[in-house]
Amino acid sequence: MRLLTLKPIGLLFILLSSVTHSSELYATSIWEIQGKQQPLYLAGSVHLLKATDEIPETYNRVYQNSDLLVFEVEPDQLEKPQILGLMLKEGACAPGKTIGDYIGPSIKKRLEQRLSEKQIPFMMVQSFKPWMAAMTLTMLELQKMGARADLGVDRQYFDRARRDGKQTMSLETAEFQAKLLSSFSPKEQEKFLIYTLDYLGETEVMYQQIVKAWQDGDEDTLSDFFSDSEAEYQGVYERLLFKRNRDWIKPIEKLLQGNQTAMVVVGVGHLVGDGSVIDLLKRRGYNYKKLSDL
Repeated sequence: MRLLTLKPIGLLFILLSSVTHSSELYATSIWEIQGKQQPLYLAGSVHLLKATDEIPETYNRVYQNSDLLVFEVEPDQLEKPQILGLMLKEGACAPGKTIGDYIGPSIKKRLEQRLSEKQIPFMMVQSFKPWMAAMTLTMLELQKMGARADLGVDRQYFDRARRDGKQTMSLETAEFQAKLLSSFSPKEQEKFLIYTLDYLGETEVMYQQIVKAWQDGDEDTLSDFFSDSEAEYQGVYERLLFKRNRDWIKPIEKLLQGNQTAMVVVGVGHLVGDGSVIDLLKRRGYNYKKLSDL
């Protein structure tokens, strides 16, 4: 993917987390790893989808074959009032301060101009820290396109698991995710907002590229979305992706030693490239294969 050299992290995180095609025909973003007794499936998710976006049929076959569904965080946990309150608390400016106290005057002016273009009142974000303002702008843009969290891969399969009486579990806590973005340094938050403002107009094109690459199992394109910006945002990517990937290995290995067939649904960005969950398991000697649609 070479349309953009640097991509806004907010979009990647919300969704995951060139329209070139993978050389592996009908590939999907699902990997099967052989456990001690049963297989484990690592299924890449896009966290928001449109109603017209199709989930490859292999996901349904894997779901039917699985006893346990595992998520980054079970979606209903993120909807609890105390978690939503914690997210707002973490994203709010300190008492007596506004977003203008966290960013330079020129960036504030650009933010005001962008909000005016989108017919969004400045008061909507004036009490937000820069990272929360950036995420709010990105979410509004995705919602305008029709991309919805309730249509995301993880939400759809979580709801199915609950209806079908299948067991579910989380790899991390809702509290951890609610605080994750607030761990950015002030400088990282400012850059986060700057690149959101720079590339907000590219959201729909990038969304289409990400979804197409996910549907095609196109690892090269998906990896490019992260690798292009790594040097600029090394600390951010370490916290958003690589440390979490390492933290998930222990519970995933425990699942591999168990007697249940598990479908682990995580943002597809966690499953591609160096330092991904797949890469870490490969280094530990696990054998895997990529599944294809029939």
